[in-house]
Amino acid sequence: MSYISFDYCDIVIFAKNMQIREFESKVKRLFETNPENIKIFFDTYSLVSFYPSAVSNPIWQEQAENADYLAEKIHVTINLSIKNYKKYKAWYTKECNDSQGLFFGSEIGRYSLFGRYDISIINPNADIEWLIKTLKMLHEEEQQKIFWTFETYVKIPENDVGSFFDEDDGPNPLYQNVKKALKDAITELEKAMEGSGFPDKTRYMLPVYEARDCICSIAKNRFAEEFVYCIYESFLHFVSYMEREFNKPEIREDDIAEGYDKYFTALNTLVNSTMHSEKQFIQATAFNAIFYSIPPKIMALYNAYTYRIRQILKDENSVKKYTFLIYPSFSPEISIDQISLAEDPPCDRILAVTINEESLYDIESVMYILVHELAHYVGNGQRCRLARKERIMHTLLKHIEAKCKIDQETCRILQGFVYDSIECNTDKDGGFLERYNYLLYLNEAGHWLLNKLATPEESRAYFESYYQKEIEKDSFQSDGLLEDFGVEQRLQKAYIKTHLQQYCKTKYDDYIDLLEEILGQDDMEEYDKTLELLHMVYSECYADLQMILVLAMGAEDYLTQTSHI
Repeated sequence: MSYISFDYCDIVIFAKNMQIREFESKVKRLFETNPENIKIFFDTYSLVSFYPSAVSNPIWQEQAENADYLAEKIHVTINLSIKNYKKYKAWYTKECNDSQGLFFGSEIGRYSLFGRYDISIINPNADIEWLIKTLKMLHEEEQQKIFWTFETYVKIPENDVGSFFDEDDGPNPLYQNVKKALKDAITELEKAMEGSGFPDKTRYMLPVYEARDCICSIAKNRFAEEFVYCIYESFLHFVSYMEREFNKPEIREDDIAEGYDKYFTALNTLVNSTMHSEKQFIQATAFNAIFYSIPPKIMALYNAYTYRIRQILKDENSVKKYTFLIYPSFSPEISIDQISLAEDPPCDRILAVTINEESLYDIESVMYILVHELAHYVGNGQRCRLARKERIMHTLLKHIEAKCKIDQETCRILQGFVYDSIECNTDKDGGFLERYNYLLYLNEAGHWLLNKLATPEESRAYFESYYQKEIEKDSFQSDGLLEDFGVEQRLQKAYIKTHLQQYCKTKYDDYIDLLEEILGQDDMEEYDKTLELLHMVYSECYADLQMILVLAMGAEDYLTQTSHI
């Protein structure tokens, strides 16, 4: 019986009621090369087990009388963790001295151990019957008072089994490329670190060395290569990124420490969650906390998928990097956290993607959500950030116009005033509009707009400039406020030209009185709700739209897949 595994091994095979020599023969066949002289399997491990009740089973006794393979000798090691040393000594003395004892008259050796187990009992000339009787005894209730736990290893004579493993695989290109790339990047980081003046350099370099050794070891052994695909790209980018940060004269250690903590927290979570694999399960118990049990092949699939979507979304000829480290979390939603420090777009990005363990196995839904989340970051051209800023401001102006009942002519003036302010803003005044994740600051942008509109000096000066240009271009038509004052339309242009400052002050004062309608507490709450709605439309809905276009989703698929997101 066999089934596909999402762990580091690809296929798990069960063989029931098979003799050891037959099992040995079939395992050897797995490593025979095909006609093209290419190995199909790179690694395997085997586990042999027996039913403890088999010794007293009449069927076993009948089979044992005519079973030649029972006479074959095997090498057995039993490691024991002792609960009660006094009872253990009595038990071992009895088994060695009693003629019916399992250890009587044999070449059994006993060794003390440092580690998980206390004692190792080795029988180099055991047979199947001896092994099964020993296992049955260790499972008895009486022995459970003596030992905490035990594990058994069975070895058989080589019998030419090694001949299938002597072939030279030649150089490993993956390992060589990975080793060189990491060596070059880490060397540059070390140089930058030496010049940084930070007192505790080990604090930053030790986790880098550990991650490097882990990646190189896996790449060299050609086992668990999926794990390399999950972490290599982001780690190499992180090392290069930190080298640039250390070379900045104004960099603060707090910023460096924050980036390190974010990245290695995500990396360690991924390592601890995916390295709890089938191979480790039968070899040793992990003592670090394992919060998640994550199939590495699924994580490798998500990384490959993320890489492909990045290629689709990014701008043509873009040299900017977007790398993602995907790891599990307790978060109820899939989310992205920025690790890199720079704010000015476009720029390199290292982003940590968290997926909760429950969602991890819903592969189709995760793939939809990943495109949505990536669309928030990748591709400055497709993101249309400047255009969306203009739409947001235009919509807010329309909201203010409707709420305050401002006339259309004044609205045109205010719109020009705001757009000109955005184009020439500075870090001190409105610089948040240039931030990379500007929609995160939309609430700040909305209040900046109100403050800008209510600034007397700038807005009054803009009113004067606007009407001065209108008169010079001879494009002025009429004004509703002057009509209310009884100034005929044919005389309005001359009136404004003669009394420009006085007219603009009257116009501004009238507009400020109307603007007061939106500055009250209740009205500001309504204004803030409008900002929340705009955030949904220009951020979440925009990312949904990119998801629909990239994946060619139909309406039914979209509603079905996003109903529970």
